[in-house]
Amino acid sequence: MLYSATTCGFYDRSINIAIPADAVEITAERHAALLAGQSAGQLITADESGYPVLADPPPASLDTLRDRALSQLPAWEKAERAAGIEHAGQRWLTTPSALQDIRDVLLAGAIPGDQWVTADRQTVQMTLPELQSLWQAITARGAQIYQRRLEMEQQIADMSREQLEAFVPGWPVSLQEAVA
Repeated sequence: MLYSATTCGFYDRSINIAIPADAVEITAERHAALLAGQSAGQLITADESGYPVLADPPPASLDTLRDRALSQLPAWEKAERAAGIEHAGQRWLTTPSALQDIRDVLLAGAIPGDQWVTADRQTVQMTLPELQSLWQAITARGAQIYQRRLEMEQQIADMSREQLEAFVPGWPVSLQEAVA
């Protein structure tokens, strides 16, 4: 097996016709070790003699880390919005289809059978004003989620490298109990 520092590639004399002039001979064991290191996230590069060595990748730029942190926010927001809500002593679904069901019933102005189903699949008596109250609670929760997303976006802009590397979207610890 051969390695070329100029192409950063491996060559096999039995397969490759054109082999770069700077290619150096390496053992099959060295080749396997290099590929294993690459699979583990290291980079294959050449030392000063042109022989392949493993190196840690350079640290991501702050912009890349910020972009990575920001890219987590839409999934966090979607999960929070679909996580359900506690209201009037019950747990209610807040999935997109559940929200559409509530909208449809509110637009119709009547709850079929004066009953609604909880997130635990329990049928409970429900009046139209109670369903309106549930809808208001859901929209208030949605506003809290959106506000938290905006706060996280602002925080990410000012975070250090260490904070960005450790970033996980969520609620501040003091608010986790209040919004759950």
